[in-house]
Amino acid sequence: MKIQLVTITLFLLFSVLDSNAQKKWIRSSDGLPADTVLSLAKIGNVLFVGTENSGVYKSTDYGNNWIPMPTNNAFKNSSTWSMATIDTFLFAALRGGGILRTSINGTRWDTTNYGIGRGSKIIQDIISVGSTLYAATYGGGVLISTDSSKSWSVLYNHRGIDDRNVFSLAYNSKYLFAGTAGINKTMPDTGVAFVTPFGGDSWHTINNGFVRNGAHLEGVSAMCANDSVVYAGTDDVGIFRSTDNGQVWHQVPNSNLNGDVHSILIAGKHVYYGTLFGGIFSSDDNGISFSANNIGLNYQSTSIPYLVKDFVVLGDTIYAATTHGVYKQTLPTDAVGVESGGEHYGCPSIQVTPVNSTVQIMICAEEMGSCRVSVYTTMGQKTRPSEQHTVQTGMNHIQFDVNGLAPGGYYVQVCGLHHILAGKFFVH
Repeated sequence: MKIQLVTITLFLLFSVLDSNAQKKWIRSSDGLPADTVLSLAKIGNVLFVGTENSGVYKSTDYGNNWIPMPTNNAFKNSSTWSMATIDTFLFAALRGGGILRTSINGTRWDTTNYGIGRGSKIIQDIISVGSTLYAATYGGGVLISTDSSKSWSVLYNHRGIDDRNVFSLAYNSKYLFAGTAGINKTMPDTGVAFVTPFGGDSWHTINNGFVRNGAHLEGVSAMCANDSVVYAGTDDVGIFRSTDNGQVWHQVPNSNLNGDVHSILIAGKHVYYGTLFGGIFSSDDNGISFSANNIGLNYQSTSIPYLVKDFVVLGDTIYAATTHGVYKQTLPTDAVGVESGGEHYGCPSIQVTPVNSTVQIMICAEEMGSCRVSVYTTMGQKTRPSEQHTVQTGMNHIQFDVNGLAPGGYYVQVCGLHHILAGKFFVH
C-alpha cells in the first residue's frame, strides 16, 4: 500500500530546533535531460521539474530518480518557466505556449488557455492560493483563474496597475504582490512592485525605497512573502525587504554584487535566493544579511550554475532548479516544516505525513488539552470511530494505521484545542 500526501490545509508546521551549519549541495538529476531545469513543484511527496525544451519530469523518491511526464508538442519549442499545483492537479506555465494541465498520475496534458490566447503572452510566473490560480504575464498583466485553469481573466481589469509587464508574484495571508518591469509614467525604466488585498478591487503601487544608487533597475524579477516580511529580487540591484507589506523597502547590504535575482524562498528565519551568475545565497537572520551558499553547487569541471531559477522544500530538504540540473541540500533543523507562501507559522497547526503504511499527524498545541482525531473520505463518511488524545504544549506526534483503507483521498480532522484543523492524504 502506498500513501501519498496531497495537501496540507489551513496551517503548516513550525518546529523550533537548533540550527545546523551550512550543508553541501548534492546534485540530484538522474534521469533528467541535459536541458536547463527552470521550475519546481510538489504534490505531497512527489516532486516535479520543468525543463527548457523537454517538458516535465517527476520523482517519487525525493529527487533521487526522475521519470518523464506525458509529452506534449508545446514543450518542444518552449520553456516550462513556472509551475503550480492544486490538490492533484499540476499546472505548467510555458513561455509563449500558454498553460498546460495534468494530474499527478495523468496520461496527457490539456491546454488551458481560454482567456489567455496561446502564444500571445509570455507567462512569467504562476502561483496557487488555495483553489485560485494567478499568472504573471509579460504584456498582459496579472490573470486569475478560479476553475483550475479552465478559463482566465484579467484581475481587476488592470485597475491600479499601470505596468502590464509582470515578472513575479507572491502572497501572504492577506495580500497578493506583483513585481513588474517598471515601465510606467512616473518612474521610467525602474522596477516597481504592486500589492492588493485579497477581496480587494484594485492594485496599489509600493515603490518607496527601491533605490538604484546609479544602477539600472529594470524589473522586480522575483518575490516571496510571509506575514512578517516581503522580499523583492531585482535584475541588478539585489534583494529588498519590507516588514510592512511593501509600504517601505530596504535594500539588503551587498546583495547587489551577485547578479540578477531570479528565485527566493523563505523557511522560517532562513531565506534563500538564486541568481544569474552568482549561484545561491542564504540568510539565517530573517534576510538581514546573506552569504554565499555554493558548496557542492558545481558539475564535473564546470563552475556554479549560470542560473538558479527556482526552489522548493520537501520534508527536511530544499531543492534548487539550475542550469546544471536539480540540486538538494538539507535544511537547517529550525527551518524543517516551515515554508513561505502565505501560511501561518506556529501553534496551533497540523501536518499530515505518510510513513510507510501509517500516517503521522504532528500537532502543535498552544496549551495542554484533549483533542478528537477523525478520518473521513472525501465524501464526508467517517472511516472509523474517532480517537481521543491528550496533547501537551508544543509539538505532539500521533500515528495511525491505514491498512484496510480503500484507495482514494481522505481527510484527517482534529477537533479541540479551541480549533478545528484538517489535513489530507491519498492512498493508492
